[in-house]
Amino acid sequence: MGKMNTLIKVGIIFLIVGAFSFLGLMYVVLSHGVGASSNPPLTGWYAALITFIFWTGFFWYVYLIVGAVLILAGLVKKWRYRQ
Repeated sequence: MGKMNTLIKVGIIFLIVGAFSFLGLMYVVLSHGVGASSNPPLTGWYAALITFIFWTGFFWYVYLIVGAVLILAGLVKKWRYRQ
């Protein structure tokens, strides 16, 4: 494979974060229901974590797009450097 440049590494991290936030969103929706009234109010760090996952989960596709763009940019840079 050779030495990976920083753009590709960061892109891969974004893809992983996007995948996890998507899974987190699906977990929250399936386990707690879409309506907040359907589940008892959560308190403490667990509630903060769930809320954080829920709100980042809405933007999972942004992470995936950014990750893909960074990886493409890294590959283009690598290819142009080789020419």
